Amino acid sequence: MVVAQVARLEQVPAAERLDPERLMQDIKDSGKVGAYLPDVDSIVEHVRKQAGGGDVVCVFQHGGFGGIHSKLLNRLGRP
Repeated sequence: MVVAQVARLEQVPAAERLDPERLMQDIKDSGKVGAYLPDVDSIVEHVRKQAGGGDVVCVFQHGGFGGIHSKLLNRLGRP
């Protein structure tokens, strides 16, 4: 699991903000591996290193998110 750094987090009231450190700890506590990464290029490189043949990569985002779809396809190789 990869979670992207949240843009303009400071604009959200503190009580309503995502706490990335807690999220990563909760993921770890559940026995899973997670990464909180600062930008699209870091995410693409992380996925490129971690993904193997037959893996499914699913992207949940709002908006174009820095062209992540085409960047992933280019780095992972189009089928």
